[in-house]
Amino acid sequence: MLAGVLVCGGPSAAQTLPVTLQTPPRDFGVFVGDLLTSVATITVPPGARLDERSLPVEGPVSSVIDVRRATVGGTPSRVEIRVTYQSFFSPEEVLGADVPGYVVAFVQGGRRLRASVPGFGFTASPFRHDLQPVLDPAALRADHVPAPARARGAAWEAAAGMAAMLCGLLVLAWPRLFAARQTPFAKAGREIARLARAPGGDAGAEAMRVLHRAFDATAGRRVLADDLDAFFDQHPRFAPLRERIGGFFASSRAVFFGAAAEAPGAAAWTALCRDLAGAERPA
Repeated sequence: MLAGVLVCGGPSAAQTLPVTLQTPPRDFGVFVGDLLTSVATITVPPGARLDERSLPVEGPVSSVIDVRRATVGGTPSRVEIRVTYQSFFSPEEVLGADVPGYVVAFVQGGRRLRASVPGFGFTASPFRHDLQPVLDPAALRADHVPAPARARGAAWEAAAGMAAMLCGLLVLAWPRLFAARQTPFAKAGREIARLARAPGGDAGAEAMRVLHRAFDATAGRRVLADDLDAFFDQHPRFAPLRERIGGFFASSRAVFFGAAAEAPGAAAWTALCRDLAGAERPA
């Protein structure tokens, strides 16, 4: 709830500062012991500073209200004074009560300025030991509408939450991604791709040796053409590639032990190695 104060007229008008008071959002249904906070926003001229000795001090300000604390914030040109009160009003029926206003002082050069902060009222409720209603339901009031949230702050919080979630997913997925890069056929695929880009040399024969070493590492032993049935029994995930794997071993036998003039280029095995790496990747 906002209350504006405008003071004018008389010789002292130049020495009185404008005040806007924000009262507690709920000014009814207050029980003994509840806290009520008001915020006074004071527009201050350049060079003026608050005399903190004029702030409300802790202790009773009336028979039913105490000041619990008073703090200062805002900017040099818009000073905010936040005062927290505590109610000690315990009526036998629903009754209104008042919180008195106060005056604070500012010093600007050699003159003293004042800001009169108005008081406000609230409705106190008694403690009841029975379930009988204390008010006609038609007299009940809803809470005040809350102030709108700052969209920019909410957007930043949402972005930060999304970034934290993505980082968490990356942390969880990283070991799996790193392990996929270290599997035998994945490593062989990177080496064969490098050989395929290299100019000249016996890259084709070396690429076949690299692929043989990947089969050996996967099986945990040396794998020859005659061992392929046992290899597929042990690693059935490679069975869909049986024909192409058989073709590789047949070509290898012709190159290293037969009459083939030269080995196919390294690029001939990149697609097979890529598909083998995909088959060995954990599901």
